[in-house]
Amino acid sequence: MENGKLIITKVFAGGSAYESGLNANDEIVSINGQKVTEENLENRLKDFCVGDVIEVTILRDGVLRNVNVNLLPPLQIYKIIETKEKNDSQIMVLNKWLDG
Repeated sequence: MENGKLIITKVFAGGSAYESGLNANDEIVSINGQKVTEENLENRLKDFCVGDVIEVTILRDGVLRNVNVNLLPPLQIYKIIETKEKNDSQIMVLNKWLDG
């Protein structure tokens, strides 16, 4: 929420929003014609399943747009964990990541 508006802050490649053309900074106004608020967004999304296509009304650059969003399976989440015992090659890669 920003100033009472439901704003998309991140869009991940391969996700439903990205594949449907939604962008960061788009304001979500409604889903399937029903107004969406911070309080009811999660409950509204529970009404739908993977494979459903929903119509999302957004406000982008002052213009209202309707976007059909195909609900895709959630993206996989990966986690990098440092191991306690490392060989020389692993130490080299780790240092490269940390030094950027």
